[in-house]
Amino acid sequence: MLGRAANTPQLKAALNDFIKSHRLGTLFGNTILRRYLQETKWVEDATSRKDLQRFSEMMNLFQKYGNQYDYPYLMLAAQAYQESRLNQRLRSRAGAVG
Repeated sequence: MLGRAANTPQLKAALNDFIKSHRLGTLFGNTILRRYLQETKWVEDATSRKDLQRFSEMMNLFQKYGNQYDYPYLMLAAQAYQESRLNQRLRSRAGAVG
């Protein structure tokens, strides 16, 4: 089911390098901990029924364009979720849609 998303050794290596050099105890890691992880009220449940339903409805699009551009579809989904929680009705101040 994961298709190309499961076969990304270069991405895995890059993420592992980043994690090693930015972990807790480094300036970056400590800053992130203080800034974002002290208060977690803003964290949303990405596995809520509504979010999973939106993901299921859009998964074919993520797979289609992930395959077309040889890019892991779960990375597309993650970016879309980060930007709008997969809500197509949202508009940014600049006019970007969902």
